[in-house]
Amino acid sequence: MTVPGIALPGVGGGGGGGGTTDHDLLTNRDLADQHPRGAIESGWLAVNTTYDLLLTDTTIQKQAKIDAVPRSGFPGVIAIFQFEDGTHAETASLDFRGFAYKTYVQGNDSEDEFVNHTNQAAVLSFAAGGILIDSYNTVVRNLKIVFDSASGENGIEQASGSGYMAVNGCFTLGNSTADGSGIKYAGVGGSSYALEVSNSLNGQLAQETMVLSRNCDDTDTPPVYGLTANQGSKISKMGPQATGSTSNDNEGTTQGARII
Repeated sequence: MTVPGIALPGVGGGGGGGGTTDHDLLTNRDLADQHPRGAIESGWLAVNTTYDLLLTDTTIQKQAKIDAVPRSGFPGVIAIFQFEDGTHAETASLDFRGFAYKTYVQGNDSEDEFVNHTNQAAVLSFAAGGILIDSYNTVVRNLKIVFDSASGENGIEQASGSGYMAVNGCFTLGNSTADGSGIKYAGVGGSSYALEVSNSLNGQLAQETMVLSRNCDDTDTPPVYGLTANQGSKISKMGPQATGSTSNDNEGTTQGARII
């Protein structure tokens, strides 16, 4: 790829303050073609790559597709994992942990991720487990996630000490209010927007992290607690929230957990 006349400061150019030459852009493209994703950012040049997860894929096949994408990559690479419309019967967790760049885990991208809804076109029905995240910067959006909360599972679970996670336009549906959480946050931070939760102990659970919950709600069987903050976590609320059958706010007693 050649782009005559464009100079990108600080990238290529082979000398002092020069910009990127046509030759430099060709070299960058050659590097991208050798990369398994074919995606690279050079200065302001970026390519997003979408990986389709199909209804005909088993859980094992989906995980193999995810694992085929290298966890490390060039700065600015964005990986998009998109589930086909319909109900996906999953037998175990889908593990998106370990990506060192921005990732999207999503359903139909034509849906408005900032509007509350429970009719997501892509439904993940987990017999066990849920979605596992610990990536550098992950957005989960436009998915309905059915999970076994009675067994203490979480619809979406963020690993301890991991990066930032945003959940937009999703619906988490458990099968019991005795245990489990629609979302469990344990990374450096997280947020939810237009989240619907139902039939679990916690709608959202924060452990040793900071979370912003905005314009969320409960549907059908409400969780026992809409929001639970433990182990020094802070949850900030903006707009409506899931009410919870017992309480909207469940503040843990350890290390100054707060919901404001």
